[in-house]
Order: sequence, then C-alpha cells, then structure tokens
Amino acid sequence: MKKIVYKYPLRSVLNDISMPKDAQIILVGEQYGLPCIWAEVVLPNKETEYETRVFEVVGTGKVVAHNYLHRGSYVDDTPKGKAYVFHVYEVIQ
Repeated sequence: MKKIVYKYPLRSVLNDISMPKDAQIILVGEQYGLPCIWAEVVLPNKETEYETRVFEVVGTGKVVAHNYLHRGSYVDDTPKGKAYVFHVYEVIQ
C-alpha cells in the first residue's frame, strides 16, 4: 500500500479536522507563521473512510483535560524578539 503525507493547518485554538481514519500524526510545527499538523495516511481512494478529529493549541502552563493526548509542540518565534512554545493536543472522545 502506498502512503502519503498531508498537512493540516491549525487556524484557531480549537480545530475540527476531517482526515482519513488511519491518519498517523508524524509532526507538529509551524510553516509561514501558521501552526500545522502533518499526518501520514494510506493513499486515499473512493472507499477511504474519514473522521473528524479535534485538536487544541495550548500555551505552556495551561491545564488540559485528562482526555487530551499530546501530539507535539512547536516554537512560535514570529513575534519580533520573542519566542513562545505551544503544544497541540488531540481531544479524545
């Protein structure tokens, strides 16, 4: 089976993202000032099943619920002379 990596931009604090059910998160990072998730999936076809997954971007020191699964962290150095670390959690239903 062939695989492909897709990028999913995180456009707000709480993000509902539709992705193939077998998607595996492989990287959390920032590209062009926008936080993103990269996920590896089996090359989709007509029969591919999708699901909506929920991701939240939180700052260091924020308390998260017990059903949050850490998916990665990234440094936002966009503000001039400052760097902030953010963390991406998946909300597990």
